[in-house]
Order: sequence, then structure tokens, then C-alpha cells
Amino acid sequence: QTIYLSRGLISVILNPRKPTFNVTDKGMSLEKDHLSELAMPYFLLFGLFGASMIACVYRWFAEPDANELLVVVGMWNLFNLLLSGAALGVVTERRTMRVDIDRAAQIAIGSVIAPTKISDISYGGCRIRLPVDAVPQPLREGIAAVLNVPLKRDGGTQSLPVIISNLTTTGGEISIGFRFPPLKLRHYQVVADLMYTSAEDLDAFRAKRRKSQGILFGVYVFIRWGITEPFRGSRQLIAHLRERKANAAAATAHTPASEAAHAELAPVLEAAPLAIAVNQ
Repeated sequence: QTIYLSRGLISVILNPRKPTFNVTDKGMSLEKDHLSELAMPYFLLFGLFGASMIACVYRWFAEPDANELLVVVGMWNLFNLLLSGAALGVVTERRTMRVDIDRAAQIAIGSVIAPTKISDISYGGCRIRLPVDAVPQPLREGIAAVLNVPLKRDGGTQSLPVIISNLTTTGGEISIGFRFPPLKLRHYQVVADLMYTSAEDLDAFRAKRRKSQGILFGVYVFIRWGITEPFRGSRQLIAHLRERKANAAAATAHTPASEAAHAELAPVLEAAPLAIAVNQ
């Protein structure tokens, strides 16, 4: 937090009569996984601590006389490396976590309509369970379907478009994971009805995260975050850089076309005032 708090502290020291505080961007959405606007300095810190760790390992073998001091320095550097790795997980924004529910619905795939149960849901997708023989046609990723959901708020039924993203078969039951295509307002109302109409579902979701795990398990979780989160952050960084490159290429591609169109219209635009003057 020092990276960002230091800006405010320094600005107050330099100009005590005009303190400023910039909040985070409120225009960000969670429609997909993405990097926070605060992410880049943490990638730099992780790279710095990673390079320091490589230097520590090198000096351990190249300069054995300093190993006693190097152990202390290396342990602190390892702690900072894990801490900065866990921080990459914090600044890698994830789509809304799925909430476990148990709601009856109907699934319509092609000409088949079968009763089912919605087992979890988020703003990005949901999962259902139903018997294997309930849907006779072969299923695969990318197939579009429709969920007909009875609503609790008004007692009616509303449809929700979905697309199959994954399939899992266990015994005589099939679990189908869906992702949502671009939704309309009425579809978001269905999602809100599924996620928020039952306080018991939210209480169960929060209670599951409040289990006391002990200090040793907490240390294990911290180390796991420090190791795994840099990979997730790196994937999002690569995707972010590719998206920026694609946007820049698209902007460059449109510029010559716009200039060519302007060049074609230039004689017409120049002649327009003359034509107006003659008509007058």
C-alpha cells in the first residue's frame, strides 16, 4: 500500500492547504477477468524480488563465505517475493464468485425440454444437474440452450439464454456448466432473482468462507497464493497486452481509411460553399 499512500502523503507535505485524494475508477466492470488499474507497480515489485532471489541463489554457490548473512537476507527476500506474488492475485480482478443455490428450472436444448436443478450461479454463468437420459441428444461445448426459471419475486417464469461451456458426468447424473451470452435487462433480473432472493443461500455462502482453519493452514494458504497467483496475474497481463496491441492495430487500420475518405470528399467540401453562393 505504500506505493499509493506515499503519493497522498507527499502531496500533503508539499501542499498542505490543498490535499487531494483520487479514488479508484468506478467505470470498471466484472464482465470478465481483468487487471486492476493498480496492477502494474506490483508486477514491477514481483519482478524485482524475483531477480533478487536469483541473485541470492547465485551468490550462495559463488560466494560461500557470505552464506550466513545471505540466509537472513534471502529469507526476507523470499517472504517479500511471496507477499508480492499474493498481491498479484489481489490486483487481478475476478468475475463474481459463484453462489451455491438449489432452484428448480427447466432446460430447453433443441426440441428437448427437461426438468433440472440449478446448483450454482454468478453473473458470468451457472451450473445445472440432471439425469443423463433426460437429454437424449449428444451435448458438446458451444451449444445454445434456454433455462426457464420460476421467479420468486412475482411467481412468474422467465427465460434465460445460456451456452454450454463444460460437461461432467458422474454416475447417472450429468453436470452442465453454462456461460451467459450478452444479456438484456430482463435476463439480469432473472440472475438477480436466483442470486439474491434467498437470504439463506447468501448466509450459507458466507458461512462456508468463515470456517476457522488455524494458523498452519493460514500459512499454507498464504504460500499457495504466493506461488499460484503470479501465474494467474501473468495470464491476465499477457491478455491485457494483446488486447492493447489489437486495439492499437485496429486504430491504425482505421486511420488510413479515414484519411482516404476525407481526401475523396475534400473537392466536394471545397465546392460546396461556391455552389451555395451561386444559388444565392
